[in-house]
Amino acid sequence: MSDPNDRLTSPRPAKSLALPVRGKSPTFTEVANIALTGALWGMSVCVICVTEDALAHWQQKGEEGSPLPPSLHILDAHRATLADWEGFLRDSVYDMIVFQGVQAGLKGGWLSLGYVRALVEAIPQGLILLA
Repeated sequence: MSDPNDRLTSPRPAKSLALPVRGKSPTFTEVANIALTGALWGMSVCVICVTEDALAHWQQKGEEGSPLPPSLHILDAHRATLADWEGFLRDSVYDMIVFQGVQAGLKGGWLSLGYVRALVEAIPQGLILLA
């Protein structure tokens, strides 16, 4: 019989993808709580805001009360091309990468599944949250 503690020390999968439940679009607060909790637990977290609304919410959150954890990076997806993002993601080592606004973009038809797939495929490791 194997030791149950082996599960605690065995290597994690290089990459995991988290998607919302079908028919459910997570709120900004739900996604922010996941990202903030990860950062507060010592994870390096990158939130890439795909919509201006998501970016505005994060900017507002950063101006409220306590500052955002230093291991939490908020980036604007509109600041780079797909090739730039692929290079950045390939070279970055984050425990969690959140694409906030992807669901709205796919639903609205202004973001293609191929674009999202290319971003996800560029990430070598970590938890990827498509929200």
